[in-house]
Amino acid sequence: ADYGINYRTNDAQILYKVNLGTFKGVELGVVGGSNPTTSQFREGVFINMKYSLSTEDVPNPLRLALGVENLSSASQTDVYMVATKYMSNGLVLSFGFMGDFPKSGFRPLAMGGVALPVGGSLIVGVADILWGESLFQVNAGARMSISNGMDLIVNWVNIGEDPQQRAPKDPRSLTIGLSWLNPFL
Repeated sequence: ADYGINYRTNDAQILYKVNLGTFKGVELGVVGGSNPTTSQFREGVFINMKYSLSTEDVPNPLRLALGVENLSSASQTDVYMVATKYMSNGLVLSFGFMGDFPKSGFRPLAMGGVALPVGGSLIVGVADILWGESLFQVNAGARMSISNGMDLIVNWVNIGEDPQQRAPKDPRSLTIGLSWLNPFL
């Protein structure tokens, strides 16, 4: 669950996400939350699906993920393909393609990202960029392990939002939340 502030409207929002790895390489999830402008629950609960592949069973593999986000949404659906390379020093590099479907139609985007451990594996800093014909968005965040399987996550989405941009991917927002990995163990 995340709690955050939308900078465009200065309204608070609550987000929740639940993901379940169903079988080898397949993950299903749902995401929902409040509409930042009305504080009512937004359009609905959306479905996320991801299929992950690994090149080989080695310590630092190259992984490929194919997925869809917000599948049941009228205007927030995204499809993506991302390659991720894990390096021996803990650095994680990602690059790929995303296509989203704003009300104006299909929009192809390139994506790139990096995750870097800070002070061992206790804190991981992350940053990613989305760019395309009519969009440039930078996101940053940090994940801190507070116990085995529990992380505190801070995300700053669309850091340099341009108010003139026709259809931003995400509104500029700051969220803080908790991630609980495998609560049944």
